[in-house]
Amino acid sequence: MRYLISIYLVITLSGCAVVSVSQHQGAEPLGEGAVRITGGIGLGRDMAEGTIYAPDQDEDSDFSYSFPLFEAGIGVGITETIDLGGMLWTSIGSAGLRTYGKFSFHSPPSKTYYAFAPAIVYNQTDEYNYRLIGVEVPLLVSYRATSTVAFYGSGRVHLYTMSIDDPSLTDGRESFFLAMPGITTGIQLGPQGLKLTPEVSTFFIYDRIRESGSIRFFPNIGLSIRF
Repeated sequence: MRYLISIYLVITLSGCAVVSVSQHQGAEPLGEGAVRITGGIGLGRDMAEGTIYAPDQDEDSDFSYSFPLFEAGIGVGITETIDLGGMLWTSIGSAGLRTYGKFSFHSPPSKTYYAFAPAIVYNQTDEYNYRLIGVEVPLLVSYRATSTVAFYGSGRVHLYTMSIDDPSLTDGRESFFLAMPGITTGIQLGPQGLKLTPEVSTFFIYDRIRESGSIRFFPNIGLSIRF
């Protein structure tokens, strides 16, 4: 227990700029007037790693590019094919917000749905006065296998503009642009009003410090209630 507490304190004191990459929904619309409340827990991208500092040399022994976060969100069916929603998340030393619109379509009686769900993201951490604003451009697809099981996924591109205030930087401040392409795959389990959504997001991460790229995995699990 003492060892685990020490690890937690080291991570906490390090300060992170953690951004959620979860999805927790497929392409199916909620339907006009319906409301969905979602909670989730998983790993998010620490935007500070690879942008203003490099991870430890022994990458297998640290939490490189992934930190735990907690999420809470809401979605509202505006029409039979359009949803609006948002999600808040908090992690070690940072918090963020995502707002999105989802535009769904399918051809009855097909069980396959498609959707376009652009989002705006904001994240901030007190450490380094690190601020991020960006857009997410996901194309979603889902397949309803049964009344209680559906598979979903998306191709995604995240585009971020970030600014950092840090005395260790040459000018004390730096701003830059970063793109993250990736995919998400998941499954919805449960009856119509209650869904469990385990998923994994996979992104290509470019390390500005080392000038190299790698693939990173971010597992999440969510639980949603639809009214």
